[in-house]
Amino acid sequence: SEVYFFGAVGQDKVGNMLLENFQAYGIDINGVNVTNSNLSGIAYITIDSKGDNTILYVPGANLNAKASQIPDYFFNENTVFLIQMEINPAENWKLVHKAKERGARVILNLAPMKHIPVEIIHSIDVLIMNETEALMLAKTIGIETNDFDKIAEYVSTSFKNTCIITLGQNGV
Repeated sequence: SEVYFFGAVGQDKVGNMLLENFQAYGIDINGVNVTNSNLSGIAYITIDSKGDNTILYVPGANLNAKASQIPDYFFNENTVFLIQMEINPAENWKLVHKAKERGARVILNLAPMKHIPVEIIHSIDVLIMNETEALMLAKTIGIETNDFDKIAEYVSTSFKNTCIITLGQNGV
């Protein structure tokens, strides 16, 4: 498959490393803006003795990414469009609408967690969340449970999508 990456990185060591890594794996990075106005975002991941992780996320240049960076012709019935929440949510939602209008399959990893409108959840084909994000989403959509199986089942049934909740050392 052809893989294209869109977003933004800073003109810094982290941004250069990211772009070099993508290129080494054959990922097309022509849709990545390199900016002097922000540093690249970064996440620090720690894992405790139980296998649970904690992520410290420092946003960066990707907050300046725009939906307009992705030409319409990228979206069609053969497109699998994977997004996450490092960019402005309003830009993500524009892309979700554009992708669905053109028949693309949309996968959203809800990290780092931000509010997601119910109408968008209906447009997502696959929703991926960790435990914390799942509990936050459950509260937002009125599910009164801490049971991850019940949350996943409710989301999948109510929104007609596939819901994946990652459970740290316990898998998914």
